[in-house]
Amino acid sequence: MALLCYKLLSSDSCSQWKYSDYIPTLERYFILSNLLNEFVLEECTESISYMLVAEIEKLSNNHEAQFKEFVFNRFTVYFDFNKNEVVLEDDLDPEESGVFNLSLNSFLEAIKK
Repeated sequence: MALLCYKLLSSDSCSQWKYSDYIPTLERYFILSNLLNEFVLEECTESISYMLVAEIEKLSNNHEAQFKEFVFNRFTVYFDFNKNEVVLEDDLDPEESGVFNLSLNSFLEAIKK
């Protein structure tokens, strides 16, 4: 799907309507969503998923909890309970493309199996 959208938007017909200006944004979106997919497929086993969901539910109800960090083989996951945000970092990619921010609810939705 991502490849199809990319090919569609990079076609000549898109450049005549100036849609080609949006291609870097789309590339970044698909790279980042792939980062989440890679975490879910490579790191997030059933036991890790269960542990993360339980920890999030426990800490979400704790009004004193602010931040929590989990380090895995390839990814580090940071939870910011004040902002209801998750930062997913690919430890193999130190560039901006190796960091993905998403809401806590979106992260939970992605890791629940």
